[in-house]
Amino acid sequence: MLPVAKNTRKAKVKSGCRTCKTRKVKCDEARPACKRCVTTGRVCDGYGIWGGGGRAYHERYVVEPTGALYTHVVSRPRAAPPVLVLNPQEQECFEWFKYRTSIMVPTSYAAGFWNTLIFQSSVQEPAILNAVLALGSYHMNGGGTAQSHRIEITKAGWTAEENFTLQHYVEAMRHLKPHFARKGKASTRVALIACFLFVSFELFRGHFEATRLHLDNGVKILEESRSLFPSVAGGICVRACMNSIDDWIVEAILRIQLQSGILRYTHTYPYRNLMSTKLDLPSSAFQSVHEAWQHLSPLLSEAMALTQEARLYVPSRGSSGTPFPTARMLDAQARIQTGLNQWLPQFSAFYEGLQEATFAEEQRDRRLPFAIHAMATIMANTCLSRGDESAFDSYTADFALLLHQLTSLRRRNPELSPFTAPAMDMSRAIVDMG
Repeated sequence: MLPVAKNTRKAKVKSGCRTCKTRKVKCDEARPACKRCVTTGRVCDGYGIWGGGGRAYHERYVVEPTGALYTHVVSRPRAAPPVLVLNPQEQECFEWFKYRTSIMVPTSYAAGFWNTLIFQSSVQEPAILNAVLALGSYHMNGGGTAQSHRIEITKAGWTAEENFTLQHYVEAMRHLKPHFARKGKASTRVALIACFLFVSFELFRGHFEATRLHLDNGVKILEESRSLFPSVAGGICVRACMNSIDDWIVEAILRIQLQSGILRYTHTYPYRNLMSTKLDLPSSAFQSVHEAWQHLSPLLSEAMALTQEARLYVPSRGSSGTPFPTARMLDAQARIQTGLNQWLPQFSAFYEGLQEATFAEEQRDRRLPFAIHAMATIMANTCLSRGDESAFDSYTADFALLLHQLTSLRRRNPELSPFTAPAMDMSRAIVDMG
């Protein structure tokens, strides 16, 4: 009797990266790239940190460390992602950023961007890794305090720590240049993440002009690449379901732009509103504070943009009889006011349904949107005043409510340092709206 031949055909693979499917081998589905592919010198073509597969892993920077972290980069096809090769000082800065900076700087709403995306991309992209090291080094060595700013301004020379910080800052910019030449979606993402880190770095240094330049570049990149990101009615939006890196990147850039617009000290610099206000409010109460922010931020952004438009408005030639404000401006103001009026009961219902907050930070996160809403309401009601300060006289009670909300938030958080004399102290600052 002839022996029965065993079926040597491999089982069909239904999951895993595209490369393993093509090879009909089992994929270990490791992230950001399949280890089975990269350890055998192949391109993991199915998924990765940037999602979607394709050519995202076909062109990689090859890191060749020789003493310093990165001495030069070569653009050529590469299967395996670069491996972090850090000297002791760099390792210390990276760990400080991971366990201190990334926890202290963001708000609770930006967890995905700071806790996941930055670290994954720093493993893959030298530009982001060097930006992380620069920010971590500056933060670790006392950067951001009033004392550090005085030292930086008055001291003739640089310390070894300052040289280290600036070295990696410059290296981050150098590694970023090839991404501007490629202009693909992956390169756009890298540029936006690095830009956000540059903004954070300069903000902590108190260099607000450099902060503005980096932020303007990031907003320009986002505006030119808006077709690559989720949008509604021509404006960029952040979806309530924060499940993609595009959402994380867009939200990080737009929220820091919004904060910068609120705190800008002059109207010389234009404010570009990229946020869409066409998101529909939920039929019932909001499901989270984060969702409430996603509906409130575009309204505040549009109010600031309308304020600027009214301030700079000049009637066209031959239209001296054109009334101000124009019908379009009045429609925009009414839309903002309606949105704010609809937002408040939705958030109030959500707030009333919450259990009592355990920590002061949690209570602050829940109550801060009320104060921002009060501020946005004043801005929306006065955005067409064109700098007429008497327009604010009717909102004295609203200002009093806003101050009461903010001071009560501070009193509820005993860990905050007491008020001091005016000084450039960014050591407790956060890079976000809340």
